[in-house]
Amino acid sequence: MPSRSRSRLKVKLAFGAVALFAGAQLVRPEVPNPPVIADLAAPPEVKSLLVTACYDCHSNETRLRWFDRLAPAS
Repeated sequence: MPSRSRSRLKVKLAFGAVALFAGAQLVRPEVPNPPVIADLAAPPEVKSLLVTACYDCHSNETRLRWFDRLAPAS
């Protein structure tokens, strides 16, 4: 296979990969946030740590950032 056709194939594959990644961004699953029905029963220092480190993803108070919404990781 000549070098020129290999480079064209690589360009086509790269373009296809970029198009697939861009197309995947159009499909966004919804992240529901049901109402909070109870407070966490934990010591204050543990609760503080959990709120700052875990609540953004693992609670009913989810706040996703822009990089959390990129497909396919989302």
